[in-house]
Amino acid sequence: MKARPLFWLVLMALVATGVAVSAVRHQTRMEFSRIQQLQKRQDELVVEWGRLQLERATWSDAGKIRALAERQLGMYAPEDEIVVVVE
Repeated sequence: MKARPLFWLVLMALVATGVAVSAVRHQTRMEFSRIQQLQKRQDELVVEWGRLQLERATWSDAGKIRALAERQLGMYAPEDEIVVVVE
């Protein structure tokens, strides 16, 4: 008769273990999905960073800056005759 309580205890332990394993697997899948989302976002940010670096290089080109200054601001480089060098 003492074997029955032990049987039920072992059975309950097995069921609890099964539920725990199932819960851990579910959590692992959820975390893996989150990692994949974050990696995708990281890849998108790397691409955007490259695009921004290219844009910065384009905008920092001296010729581009000079053309913009002349066109939008009416600026120009002074002639050599009006440049005074102070020593």
